[in-house]
Amino acid sequence: MSSKNLVCLLALFILLLEPSFEQIKEAIQSNKLDDDCCNLFGIQWLTLSTNPCKCYWVGTQLDWFEAYNNCASGDYDGGFELLITLISIDSAFENQKIRMSSNTTSASCTQVFIGLTKKGNDWTWVNGENLTYTNWRSGYPDNNILNGCALLNLSDGKWTNVPCIGLSTCYACETIL
Repeated sequence: MSSKNLVCLLALFILLLEPSFEQIKEAIQSNKLDDDCCNLFGIQWLTLSTNPCKCYWVGTQLDWFEAYNNCASGDYDGGFELLITLISIDSAFENQKIRMSSNTTSASCTQVFIGLTKKGNDWTWVNGENLTYTNWRSGYPDNNILNGCALLNLSDGKWTNVPCIGLSTCYACETIL
């Protein structure tokens, strides 16, 4: 069994046990995956061990639409055709890895825009993935029609919905290789 498969199996086992924050932190810190898969075009993208070819990068201080456009602009792709979007979060493990990595990547980040938006009465990922995991803070998403974009709060890992314009904060882009 390859080391990547072993780490993925370990991550699945941990998720099935409904891990505590400390268990997730330990699993992330002990992750020995080779991040070369995500060393793209001079930018060290980070790897999610639940999917070693899902790479993400944290940027700073844009509103949601600017962040969305910056991810999609292709500034990171070195001329290759890559689909780069605001990040989708598929599990508690992924949520905590992004939370912890964002805290260490940029000291100025207290929250990170994610690629979750409200369309009508439904919340959807901008990359078209199914919404299978949520981590809303109690009382969220609220019913304010202006709050159509989502943030991952780094202090507690909970999500809140906020206006898509007028608030500049960190954001996370993703691509799958």
